[in-house]
Amino acid sequence: MSEKFSFGNPKEKNVSYSTDSISISTGSSQYQTFTPKDDLKTSKKDKRKKIVIGATIVGIILLVAYFVGVKYYQTHFLPNTFVSGVNVSNQDLTEAKEKITTMTADRRVKIVGRDGQMSQVKATDVGLTQGDTTSIDKAIQEQNAYSWPLDILPFEKTFLDGGNTLNEDALNQIVAGLPIVTGNHVYATENARADYDGNSYHIREEVYGNEIDVPKLTETVKESLLTGDNVIDLSKVNCYVQPTLKKDNATLQSSVNQLNQVLNSTVTYDFETEQVPLDKTTFATWFGTDANGNIVFDENQAAAFVQGLKDRYDTVDKQVDFTTSAGEPIKVTNYYNLWEINKAQEVSDLKQNLMSGQQVTKQPAYSSTGSSRSQANAVTGNYVEISIGGQHMWFYKDGQLVVDTPVVTGNPYSGHATARGLFCIQYKDTNVTLKGPGYASPVTFWMPFNGGQGIHDSSWRGSYGGSIYLGGGSHGCVNTPYSAVKTIFNNIEVGTPVVVY
Repeated sequence: MSEKFSFGNPKEKNVSYSTDSISISTGSSQYQTFTPKDDLKTSKKDKRKKIVIGATIVGIILLVAYFVGVKYYQTHFLPNTFVSGVNVSNQDLTEAKEKITTMTADRRVKIVGRDGQMSQVKATDVGLTQGDTTSIDKAIQEQNAYSWPLDILPFEKTFLDGGNTLNEDALNQIVAGLPIVTGNHVYATENARADYDGNSYHIREEVYGNEIDVPKLTETVKESLLTGDNVIDLSKVNCYVQPTLKKDNATLQSSVNQLNQVLNSTVTYDFETEQVPLDKTTFATWFGTDANGNIVFDENQAAAFVQGLKDRYDTVDKQVDFTTSAGEPIKVTNYYNLWEINKAQEVSDLKQNLMSGQQVTKQPAYSSTGSSRSQANAVTGNYVEISIGGQHMWFYKDGQLVVDTPVVTGNPYSGHATARGLFCIQYKDTNVTLKGPGYASPVTFWMPFNGGQGIHDSSWRGSYGGSIYLGGGSHGCVNTPYSAVKTIFNNIEVGTPVVVY
């Protein structure tokens, strides 16, 4: 149901409206009728139509722009593309190659240390050049031109290898000689280790030096030159040598505790006539710890100590002091009382002795042992003395002269001279036939002192002494009158020194 209202002047336009419509008329003529609901519907349709038309136009524009971009980036590098560290975005091959060549030649890398030290490596110093450009040609062919809208975004970057090359020998040499590597400011990085303070061992803390890890720096500089990084912050790329063992290492702590037990050790060397002590004042510096915190023993220092013992107490190839019956002091080469310390074995044994933490009295390890330490450096008391020049022999027992007799020694003209030196009685025997080329001589008493050379009676001789031995001497033995040799035989001990000079 609708209500209708009208107002106006008949001579003028009349307007009437109802709840459903509005009419405008003049006189009897009605000109226009408006319906509000129909007008609203028409307005909404027009807006939607305009939006669709606008979106279509924008889409067409974007689509055209996209395909224009696709066409463009089939011959140009995509945005945010870097070749050998050079930004070649939106450049064609020719432009890109020219730019890469120019910027590569001018490239330099600055190296900054944690202590303000700086060094620099130039591309020209290491022969950095653009190499084979095949990879650049291939890169532009294989890039996805259809993705160019995504490549515009700043976080979408593409890094390509441009085939640059450099002289690695020159690079190695230059980096190794950089002031930041070799300067006076450089101090070494050190691991934590055991340290002896004169009384006990303690842990010495690790040291963080500014010593450069040269191989790592070399590789980093190479990478920077090839990729275009202009600055290397050594702290950030961790090119410093780092301690590998720190003070809180459990193995190191255990080793230090054990080393302090080692300090309780003493070793006393017994050389019969004297003793040589060894304690921590000497051996403490022989011990330490390695890069893993384990105990190490400096065998070189220990060997030097043992060598000192050898120099003093070995008798091999040494001269022995002797005073002749005429009172003349001489030296004779030792060939029998041969004491020789086994250096390698003693170093090994000594390490075990010290590691035990015990007090040890010992003799060193020997390669050979003589008959008497008391006569190792001098001959006294019991001995036989033979003078080749004087053709005479003496026998002393407990320092007393027992036999004083002329003798005949080996014939030097026939190559049978009696050997000179310090020997000893090897054994004693009776009723022996001495045999050699062209002779067989029976003797009653036989006392060899140097292999086939010995002291014996010689019943075939009627005289002794003088110069008989020159041309008429023995085959090397000491021919002795029967009574004299019998006295010696009955009073001498095996091992008694025999001095021949």
